[in-house]
Amino acid sequence: IIGERQLALLRELSVRTADARTWQDACTLSAAALATNPHDIYWALIYMIDAEENAAVLSAAAGLKGGCRAAPLTVPLSNPADDGKAGAEHGPAWCPWPLASVARTRQPVLIDDLAVLPPEVTADLPAGVRGLPSTRAIAIPINAAGALGKAGILVVGLSPLRLWDGNYQRFLDLVTGEIAAAIANGHAYAEERRRAEVLAELDRAKTAFFSNVSHEFRTPLTLLLGPVEDLLARADGASPPADRELLALAHRNALRLQKLVNSLLDFSRIEAGRVRAAYEPTDLAALT
Repeated sequence: IIGERQLALLRELSVRTADARTWQDACTLSAAALATNPHDIYWALIYMIDAEENAAVLSAAAGLKGGCRAAPLTVPLSNPADDGKAGAEHGPAWCPWPLASVARTRQPVLIDDLAVLPPEVTADLPAGVRGLPSTRAIAIPINAAGALGKAGILVVGLSPLRLWDGNYQRFLDLVTGEIAAAIANGHAYAEERRRAEVLAELDRAKTAFFSNVSHEFRTPLTLLLGPVEDLLARADGASPPADRELLALAHRNALRLQKLVNSLLDFSRIEAGRVRAAYEPTDLAALT
């Protein structure tokens, strides 16, 4: 029964997070999937590490309301020696979970007795499906995938009706692995979409450049071709044959350059979507 329940949760995690398009979506969908198994996971918090601010930020929660004493929204990671210690002297930024230690060592930390936490923290913890509150919790690192991946920490309230053994720990390791994969996929999808938007913007800039430079080329070409054609059109034979040959050569090259400029203009119009193609059968051998 326990095995089927755990497999169902892992399957639910995989299915729900398949459509995540950002790492934030992956965290939210993962928390919703964790909420479907309140027997093994009484409550869960997903914190993502903000390297710039050196803090852990709550991204999603299951069974707890974000912002309460048991689920602070932002936890500074600058004081690992004071991390997770109970006491009335701690301010509102204090977190009951050893997030700084987990972030520093990248190793899971078991909180063996939740009864030592302040009453305002334990009051926020849910009672569970059978009215028995969780007596243990564990903080597990969510490893980043790649150099640009997002790292985080998963905090889980353990069932008081199950023995904390290797099977329970392996199950939570699999859950953390699924969440890490979902976050990595969402982050990769968002980065790929951002790169596509940057490439599209570069493509629009390239099209505008081609259009502008083509217009700038056409103006002097037109002014150049006019006098050359006038000289070639003179029928009085005043120009020496050698000069007329040079004028004909300049005229041919100017026409060739004008054809290239017109091709650039056509290309920029096609890229901008201002040209509609008219297809017709063509003898390819004769055309080429």
